[in-house]
Amino acid sequence: MKYFYLLSSLLLFLFLSCSNTEKQIDLETVENIRIDMEGEIFIGNFDDYFDSMKVISLETNEHSIFGRIERISLYQDKIFILDTSTNSVLVFDNKGKFLFKLQNIGNGPREYDSLMDFAIDRKNEQIILYADRPYRFYYYDLEGNFIKTKNTDKLFLHIALQNEHLIKLNVSEEEFILSEHNLKTDERKSFLPMTEMYKIFESYRFEYPKVNKDKNIHITFPYSNFVYEYTEKGVSPKYYIDFGENKVPEKVLKRIIGKEKKYFRDVRNYAKKHNYGWGVCNFRENKNYVTFTFNSINLVVYSKKTKKAKVFSHFSEKRVPFYKYFVHNGNDNKLISIYEADQFRKHTRQVMKKEELWKKRPEYLKKMYNEVSDDSNPLLVIYTFKE
Repeated sequence: MKYFYLLSSLLLFLFLSCSNTEKQIDLETVENIRIDMEGEIFIGNFDDYFDSMKVISLETNEHSIFGRIERISLYQDKIFILDTSTNSVLVFDNKGKFLFKLQNIGNGPREYDSLMDFAIDRKNEQIILYADRPYRFYYYDLEGNFIKTKNTDKLFLHIALQNEHLIKLNVSEEEFILSEHNLKTDERKSFLPMTEMYKIFESYRFEYPKVNKDKNIHITFPYSNFVYEYTEKGVSPKYYIDFGENKVPEKVLKRIIGKEKKYFRDVRNYAKKHNYGWGVCNFRENKNYVTFTFNSINLVVYSKKTKKAKVFSHFSEKRVPFYKYFVHNGNDNKLISIYEADQFRKHTRQVMKKEELWKKRPEYLKKMYNEVSDDSNPLLVIYTFKE
């Protein structure tokens, strides 16, 4: 009992002693995205936002099957998928045909025991894998041919690459949250002083990557309403997600953190129950729109032209339902939803029972139904935003 009291008191102290860095940010320099938590959560009309949609079935065979998607990158008509449960990066073409898998488990000079993340080097046309056992980078060309390895003495959680500047999300033992390594000059920089809140939430396995690359690199943290952006000038807050009076009160965070060990889960559940905004993630920016999620379910689409944000439960599209939005890497005008194979087959069977809907269903989706089983790899639904 004494140990539990001391542990609870320590966690509460860590929260209260969190860095004041964010409190010192001048909100006049940050673009505000206002979320009306009391307003309507919409079912989005597909035609209001998107030009086109296509469903891609990721080929399933003994070499291509994977456990889960932890990062998606789109580049040069290829789809790159990270699955750390199999310690691999799988590569498909833009029609879903399996091309190759980067997976080299073992103790040899080109091998690893555990894979953490990967990034696409668009300048040098390379794939860079990062392993944590051992701490090492593995370089491949875009066809999957091995190039070289490079050792590192640090553990990172996520990586992203922009013009030979490798951005790394550090572990809590470091002095700074982010670090930059110029792969060309070997120059190194650090950004964002380490905070106690970061340390508290670091061990929680978050469903989506915290560091994502579109035109620039964006960084989000589940406990923060700021979205940070990396450019070659450095790291700075780019957006503030403003939930107004529906922001989770600090006293609630203090109470939950001081009482429970499963911090994120408890705050998330409390936020949903009391209609608070919490857990900003899945952040992407393109020419006209910003998209992200919060509370693990709500999709926000923010128009950079009108400066207005709408919250959606899903989008209505006659051919396929909108399921799970998952942020992807790539400087493009797209949005990806993950469509599990069993859900696709279930929905298709429902459409079969309605003659008019079945007649209108595209032939490639009818054919796909016969090619996919409930245990197949998930399908990707790729939406293209209007210009």
